[in-house]
Amino acid sequence: MSRITLLTLALAAAPLAAAFTPSLIRPLSTPSAMTPLRHATPARITPPLAAASVRPSPPLSLRMSAQEGGLGLKHECSDGVKITYDFIPASNPTIMYLPGLLQTRYDSKFNALQSWCKRNNYGYFVADYYGCGQSGGDKDKGCISRWTSDTVALITEVIKGPVILCGSGVGG
Repeated sequence: MSRITLLTLALAAAPLAAAFTPSLIRPLSTPSAMTPLRHATPARITPPLAAASVRPSPPLSLRMSAQEGGLGLKHECSDGVKITYDFIPASNPTIMYLPGLLQTRYDSKFNALQSWCKRNNYGYFVADYYGCGQSGGDKDKGCISRWTSDTVALITEVIKGPVILCGSGVGG
């Protein structure tokens, strides 16, 4: 028999059993028979947790040179177009994430990779392709050969060290 069937039989038999053995059966309304519900309602959240959820985060300290790294930095290509990138170096090699077609540097896969890099002391680098996101250029003129040459330039001119390539879609 299933639990639901047994519960139904027990509830149906309870009044009958109470008539014969009142001391053995407790009504369901007594506090000892009921388990109080404990949900995390706003009234039950402790003040430090509630205060933490509305407190603003401290400002990020952004480093603004290619040697130190930073967020939203620009690299000027040979034709004058500026490619926007994020680069945080570390003691281990840099993992360069290459996004998918027309994706920006802030897709969810990179966010997960960025967290892993921080925890494991790897550098991370991601750029918006030519014509995508905050990078300059006409997206209709963007192509794999252009993105490849920009990637090679970023590795040699900005990262200047060991690189592990990781990508998604056209970047993989």
